[in-house]
Amino acid sequence: IYNKLRGHEQAPFDLLIFAIRHADERRKSIYTKLEFRTQTGFNVLSIAKKLGGGGHERASGATLQGYYSAEQILEAIRQSLGLTSS
Repeated sequence: IYNKLRGHEQAPFDLLIFAIRHADERRKSIYTKLEFRTQTGFNVLSIAKKLGGGGHERASGATLQGYYSAEQILEAIRQSLGLTSS
């Protein structure tokens, strides 16, 4: 997906977000795994750290407990950046 988006007419992108929802049957839990990438050198690690994750400045991630919708994910990112939703 990352490589395909390099050819997009609006590329390069500061922030790419990949979300994967995972059900852990043994623990009877649901997790939302987030992966952050950048095509411009934007520091995505700062977002991951504020959400309890880690990684590298250009590729990082975090795991949130529970099911997060796209809007909830965006709101969590806005909050981690100190932005308010409109």
